[in-house]
Amino acid sequence: MEMPAAAMSSSNSKLMKLPQDILLNILFRLPARSLLQFRYVSKSLRNLVDDPAVAAMHIAATNDHADVEVRVLPNGSAYCLQFVSCGLLGLKCPEGTLGLYNPLRVESLWLPKPEIHYGANYGMGFDYVTSTYKILLFYINEYYPSNSKASVHVLGTSSWRRIHSVPPCEVISPSGKYAYGNTYWLTYDNNNSKATLKNRMMHFDFEKEEFGWTTIPSHFKNSAGESRVFLINLKGSLALVDVFAEKKIEIWVHKEKKHWSKDYSMTLRCTYSYPDISVGAWEHGIYISSMPLKSVSDKSTVLYCDLRCDSKRGEPNKCLEHETQKNVFIISYTGSLIYLKYYENLRRQNKSKNLKRKRKDKKNYFDAGKSESPKCFSGLEARRIK
Repeated sequence: MEMPAAAMSSSNSKLMKLPQDILLNILFRLPARSLLQFRYVSKSLRNLVDDPAVAAMHIAATNDHADVEVRVLPNGSAYCLQFVSCGLLGLKCPEGTLGLYNPLRVESLWLPKPEIHYGANYGMGFDYVTSTYKILLFYINEYYPSNSKASVHVLGTSSWRRIHSVPPCEVISPSGKYAYGNTYWLTYDNNNSKATLKNRMMHFDFEKEEFGWTTIPSHFKNSAGESRVFLINLKGSLALVDVFAEKKIEIWVHKEKKHWSKDYSMTLRCTYSYPDISVGAWEHGIYISSMPLKSVSDKSTVLYCDLRCDSKRGEPNKCLEHETQKNVFIISYTGSLIYLKYYENLRRQNKSKNLKRKRKDKKNYFDAGKSESPKCFSGLEARRIK
């Protein structure tokens, strides 16, 4: 039974009369999907939910509880996906333009085209000093390190800014993981004849706008060939998932950016097509997605490992098969309130007079939330795995 309009108005009035710190403490305990529904209750709640500061604080608050969604993306999306950070998907089209997509709000936003985009890697994070979202672009020249470059784009502006810090080495996967205000990438040890990991990973600090190193447990350096290592954000903490060929899994968590702790160790009872797998976080733990190695099956198996204390420690509580096309791509992200239209309006306000003189009939690639989204955004409203 629906609540009468008068009663709803009265409840909203009482809610908004609460002290701001108490009101925000209540709202931040709710997932982003629930908060977005509040936008339709009243104008005051809509303005509150759309406030960029509230979106940033909500992302920080979700580190204390699970607010993770898992989705199946359409075939081919893996080729344009550059990163998943702050609840947004960063996708690059063939011509080099980078776009942001918020799956919850179903909004897209084009960024200015950078000077160098071929072979570039990307990352995104939040600068708590300036209260701004920043997108990182870096190009690594393996043969001439001095030619490596990096640039930063502040969301809401109309240009990229070159920074003095450059990446010290190549990364294993272009998609880094964001945690503690930094984005992290695993790296190979080029001085070793085998494809082993370095005893440290590369990170980028969005406040200092500098690259740096973070050490990892020493045994990972010698585990190549025996296991595969995946970097994930597990409930707000940086974690390394070590998947062994004999179906054993170990999860190491970086505690307060100081030390590593092996928090979980388990043996899987379900089978998967090793080594063609991917690992990510879900609401109550981690999932392992297994891809068909040959054309024998078109199914992709997703194994969910429940890490809650009230369940059998490390024992998978779900094992689902999704009938999809080959090379299905599965991602996980923390729901975000980021209102891309706000940053579009902010960018327009800061546009130079030269840009304003452009022909009115010319297509504007910075429009947010339009139905004529480019092909790399099409189908991203793919079904959510519950």
